[in-house]
Amino acid sequence: MVFHALTRWGGIALALICAVQGWAESPSITVLTGTTVHCDSSGSGGHPTTIEWFVTPPGGTTPANPSSTEQAFDLSVEIPGSWTIDLNMEYAHDVDGSPWSSQDQGVIEAKSVVADLDPGPLVVTTTDTITLDGSGSQISALAVASAVFKVDDIPIDGCSFSGPVTDPGILTCTFPASDLGPGVFVLSLELTDSVGGFVDTDQATLEIIEEPPFFIDFLAFPGQPTPLAATFDLVLSDGWQYSDLGTALWDPGDGGLPENMNCPADYFECEHWAHTFPDDGYYDVTVTVTTGGGHTDSVTHQVMIGNPPPLPTADFSASPAAATVNSPVAFTFTGSCTEVCTYFWDFGDGSTSTMLNPTHTFIAPIDREVELTVSNNTGQDIATQEITVSNCWSPSGTITQNGSCYGAPITLSAPNADGFSWSTGSTSGSIVVAQP
Repeated sequence: MVFHALTRWGGIALALICAVQGWAESPSITVLTGTTVHCDSSGSGGHPTTIEWFVTPPGGTTPANPSSTEQAFDLSVEIPGSWTIDLNMEYAHDVDGSPWSSQDQGVIEAKSVVADLDPGPLVVTTTDTITLDGSGSQISALAVASAVFKVDDIPIDGCSFSGPVTDPGILTCTFPASDLGPGVFVLSLELTDSVGGFVDTDQATLEIIEEPPFFIDFLAFPGQPTPLAATFDLVLSDGWQYSDLGTALWDPGDGGLPENMNCPADYFECEHWAHTFPDDGYYDVTVTVTTGGGHTDSVTHQVMIGNPPPLPTADFSASPAAATVNSPVAFTFTGSCTEVCTYFWDFGDGSTSTMLNPTHTFIAPIDREVELTVSNNTGQDIATQEITVSNCWSPSGTITQNGSCYGAPITLSAPNADGFSWSTGSTSGSIVVAQP
């Protein structure tokens, strides 16, 4: 490191240069205590008859006698603080009867510890991990150093180093951003030299934002560039960038292998995926995206490729709508289907049918969910209905029933009374009914 000043007094250019070997030139110089600094005046102009260097240590006064009278000298900086370097030169020429002289001055800042905080990204989300790096700090061999990382001047748990710290490479601190929550925080690394009581601090301002929810969608453009091809544009929710993505797994739904895209290697392919399908049809295309931070979302859309027959529509009616035990129910397909169609009925009681319009008899008074699946070469559709299945008779009040089978006689009985009048005209306490 070098500092130099060039002044002109009485027409003579004066150059004071102090440097530490191997350090780059700089308008100012900061060194560790225990460092030897080389100060040189050889760049000054003219031929001085007298050279006087005056070194004022931190907190001291300018000495009465020169610290050196040589053209260059070495200074061992042992005390932290500001060292003032004054250079006086006198020449044989006279100006108005007075000696011709020039003066220059420089300052060396000496520190026993130098804190250097690398905070990483200055804007993070609540799901990120924060890593603070102090390995760029400097510690004098004369120091007995300790270190502590802080947030808003409060020490961070597990990030204090009582010392003595001799290797700055151990100065790291990692913690989840969720420990702090959203907001703006001042991060700091504080180094203390217990010998001289010198403290140096480096700071950075960190903003933590609430991470937006991650979800995806895509737009399909079938027929590009050929009738059986399509391009798909990935869409991200607000607050997310394509550079945040890790992988995108595209599944065309045509029986082929899914294609896993490495987004950091090719963001364009992740965002704009293309695929050629084997035939006309409706395909369930799925994309699953994972971010670099581990967030995952998946979406599926049915896409029409080429000119396939229309998708079937499943629908049906039941007659009667309210069934009774052992009474046949006629099911009629009322949807639509073209080309070669298949029908699969599931009556919910273990029985199935592949007829277009089947008839089914329920044998127990239990409500059933009937499901119809209609398929063709394009795809399939499903419709369901709940069918209420009741006993043949559902007597109310105090009437009791013996037998509940469709088509078989059952007996209805009334409680003891002085007289009876049934809708059939009978006046006895019980009647036999052949069927409902």
